[in-house]
Amino acid sequence: MRKKVSESFKDKLRKLHLMSMAFALVAITVVLYTFAVRSAEQLKYVIVFCMVIAVFFFICDVIYNYVIKFLEEGISKGLIINIIREILVLLIIIHLI
Repeated sequence: MRKKVSESFKDKLRKLHLMSMAFALVAITVVLYTFAVRSAEQLKYVIVFCMVIAVFFFICDVIYNYVIKFLEEGISKGLIINIIREILVLLIIIHLI
């Protein structure tokens, strides 16, 4: 079950992945700024903001890494195990919040 993935689709996924990495860098910068200022009132909003950005980055990373592999190579046991592992990590992160 191999399919040819168009280059435009790959480019769109790459752009989405790069955008999510940029958002993650913004989130890290905001956290560092908040810790430098030591404003407890802002800290709870910043943590929620950063967690939302982290989840968005994580989802984009999973899409970028596994959707193209799935479309090109089909379903394999290793691919399913990796996707389940990524979902478990995401659930652990959400549980820690």
